[in-house]
Amino acid sequence: MLLASACAQDPPALDPRCEAGATAIHAVQGDGPTSPLENRRTTVQGVVTAAFQGDPADPFRRDLGGIYLHTPGGEDDGDPATSEGLFVETRAPAPAPVGALVRVSGTVVEAYGMTTLTGVREVVDCGVRPGPPAPTALRLPVDPADLEALEGMPVRLPQALVIAEYFDYDRFGEIVLALPQDGLDRPLEATQRFAPTDPRAAAWEAAQDRRRIVLDDGRNDQNPSPVRHPNGEVFTLENRFRGGDVVRDATGMLHYAYGDWRVHPTAPAEHLPRARTPSVPPAVGAADGTPPDVVVAAMNVQNYFVDVGDDCGPSGGMDCRGADDARELDRQRAKLVAALAALDADVLALVELQNAPDDRAAADLAAGLRAATGAPWRHVAVGAMGTDAIAQAILYRPDVVAPVGTPAVLDDVRFTDPRATGRGKNRPALAWSFAPARDGHESDPDPALDPASDAAAEAAVTIVVNHLKSKGSSCGPGDDGPLQGSCAGTRTDGVRALLAWLAQDPTGVDAPWLVLGDLNAYPKEDPIAALLAGPDGAPATADDPVDLLAGEGVDRVTTFVFDGRFGRLDHAVAHPDLVTRSGGPRVTGAAVWPINAPEVDLIDYDLSYKGPAEADLYAPDPFRASDHDPVRVGLAFDGGRAPD
Repeated sequence: MLLASACAQDPPALDPRCEAGATAIHAVQGDGPTSPLENRRTTVQGVVTAAFQGDPADPFRRDLGGIYLHTPGGEDDGDPATSEGLFVETRAPAPAPVGALVRVSGTVVEAYGMTTLTGVREVVDCGVRPGPPAPTALRLPVDPADLEALEGMPVRLPQALVIAEYFDYDRFGEIVLALPQDGLDRPLEATQRFAPTDPRAAAWEAAQDRRRIVLDDGRNDQNPSPVRHPNGEVFTLENRFRGGDVVRDATGMLHYAYGDWRVHPTAPAEHLPRARTPSVPPAVGAADGTPPDVVVAAMNVQNYFVDVGDDCGPSGGMDCRGADDARELDRQRAKLVAALAALDADVLALVELQNAPDDRAAADLAAGLRAATGAPWRHVAVGAMGTDAIAQAILYRPDVVAPVGTPAVLDDVRFTDPRATGRGKNRPALAWSFAPARDGHESDPDPALDPASDAAAEAAVTIVVNHLKSKGSSCGPGDDGPLQGSCAGTRTDGVRALLAWLAQDPTGVDAPWLVLGDLNAYPKEDPIAALLAGPDGAPATADDPVDLLAGEGVDRVTTFVFDGRFGRLDHAVAHPDLVTRSGGPRVTGAAVWPINAPEVDLIDYDLSYKGPAEADLYAPDPFRASDHDPVRVGLAFDGGRAPD
């Protein structure tokens, strides 16, 4: 009997300090957005559901400076409007593991909108282990206001959610997960599908706020290292994700901070990669497989400057953009040259290069391509254009195409500043005409092709590269649009001026044109509608240009990601003759190569917000050479078929 008594397992005794009365967690939370006990000293008892205090055994040292408590089993109030979880801010290591009942006293505050118990001097282990509750299934869509009832509680996201935003992944370790609408595979910009005046556009955008949540990393520090992959492992070049990939069963604590509901993970999630980016660009030949005679590609190169400091711009005295030092410049150049070479194009229409009188950025990239490919790349020498620090450029292979006529720049204020603000808005457009080089020999501007002759017009195509005003800085009432971003009117007026200029044959060749570049407008916005209406301004008429990327469907073709929404800002729009006529240059195909926008900027050239280990997450390859995806267009000069 004595032996039996010695071996008996008596139930753990409750610490006497935990026998006194305590305030229920749901009473602290209340049924509204703020605690009814705010700024009051309060004592609570609860089960530890997670501890984020920089545990040395955790490879990510997740640290929010506190622990989460949950109402003990059987003591909840049954009210779905009140949370049973609470975040307790304490720097003292928790003396009890997850699943233990503890008692704490502190002051109730609303920290960044999160009900928090702070000023805690002691965490008392009550000596019993009720065990943590099972996470609550949280399904999207959900009204963000309804998440208040789950604040501080463990949750699980059982749905297959898309990685939609990763702009702050390098700096804060957070991504946005979203449930796309209408069975799509990614969240889309409203004006990717609907005109801004269509009531469905505003409803589409509003619905997206109910279909997204932040997956954080359990840390508040900036530039985290190592960076946590949603699958619970360290992010590396071999273990990475892309925008559009799927995450399922993310589990953690529901927290509110910095204006967003977020889940701080307590377990790995399942990561389901989408189809990987092909290592070669998409084919743009004819429908029967015939390759194009000439490939034209366009890309926003995200501020490629060969100078650093504050002495840039067409007249100097402007801040240089892009690389901050020689090391970053080497990394940026290597990625850009790799991407541009891999595009396997004969003409390159580039956006966001350093605007300088000697075309130094364009010349530098041409030199880099000559070294990388062995082809005799040249740049169009036009000098400084307009007043901005950035400008466009055209690079070409003179062994494949011959320039015809003269390069032309549209810098008229009716285009650059159509609303007479006194400041340049749309960057000057650049155009030049090209015909196939004869016998594959390098060519200067071809004197045998008289720009005024019918032969020149039949043999040539005019490449027009543009960069319309951004959506960021305001242009004022009547110009800004709630669904189109700032300066929609300036972009629309600029497009009309561009069409009028092209009708005047600026290169002197009378060749059909191909408009390329970053137009800072999604497919259904006013500037694109104006462009596709043609010079007469009337849609569905014979002069209407053709959106070469529309054939694959607006749901599929995107080039940019902003605020968790995918859309197409980069366009290829052709004069109707390039698609409909039976002779001369013809479009054979067009496609986007998604090598940039879906990739996280953790792998780009920029060293900002990166520790030494994260700086090494770099390869001199095409991936994340920019933040915009490039566009390829195939052309046939023998009267071949247009694409189906």
